[in-house]
Amino acid sequence: MRRNWLAIKTIVPENHTSLPVYEALVPWLGITADKDVPVIVSTINGTADFLVTGDTGDFGVLMQRDDLPFRLLTPADFVALAGELLRQ
Repeated sequence: MRRNWLAIKTIVPENHTSLPVYEALVPWLGITADKDVPVIVSTINGTADFLVTGDTGDFGVLMQRDDLPFRLLTPADFVALAGELLRQ
């Protein structure tokens, strides 16, 4: 994982992304596929309320958790939630 991450950081200049440093990824390794850990950490670092993804294969088990600092939803679930909020 570290070698791949360093390669990505080389391709994507630091001033064009908010990719987390590798050390920030370590506590989250194993929570989902390694390729998706930067997404989780970036969501946390960005203090997002929601992470919307159609990738239920890698993120599906996380959608059931309530200990994350954001809600993980499918696009359909997010649209349904947004509709409910707009009707209030």
